[in-house]
Amino acid sequence: MMRPWWVATFVIEGHPFTVIGVAPPGFFGETVRSDPPDIWIPLQQEPMIAAGSGSLLRQSVSAWLRMIGRVHVGATIAGMGPRLTGVLRQWMVNDSGYPSNWMADVQRLLPKQVINVVPAGAGVAEMKEEYGRSLQILLSVCGLVLLIACANVANLLLARGVARRGQIAVRMAVGAPGARLSSRR
Repeated sequence: MMRPWWVATFVIEGHPFTVIGVAPPGFFGETVRSDPPDIWIPLQQEPMIAAGSGSLLRQSVSAWLRMIGRVHVGATIAGMGPRLTGVLRQWMVNDSGYPSNWMADVQRLLPKQVINVVPAGAGVAEMKEEYGRSLQILLSVCGLVLLIACANVANLLLARGVARRGQIAVRMAVGAPGARLSSRR
């Protein structure tokens, strides 16, 4: 049986990896950033590439993992976060394999373990998470400045109309047609 044209094997850090798919144009990974990854590998294979204790799976910090999944056609993400959080918490207590001397800390930190589900069709924008509130404030300030500028232009037009009031009254008294009332001649 022939392999499809897009299936290839790469050797990374001495380990063979088979290409199983190619991301579509415009997909930059789990996060939108200036330096998107060139290649994604299965999570369980990551320790083979990372030398020694540099592996993400061996880090004590727990907030490094982002996942992307697909929902069934017609399904929504409403309510998925709490359900997945419940599954995570249950797994942490029952099946995670943490040493027994860690379980007191695991139980104490369990309420802080939350899964947030967000739409990520084009990736999760880290900049939006970091700067979203600041950008909303900036947008509001810009809108306020635009509103002030529009009010100033309206005031200028009203002042000009008031200044020409006497001129228009004279033209009306003489019997000028409507088209000549507003002309500047």
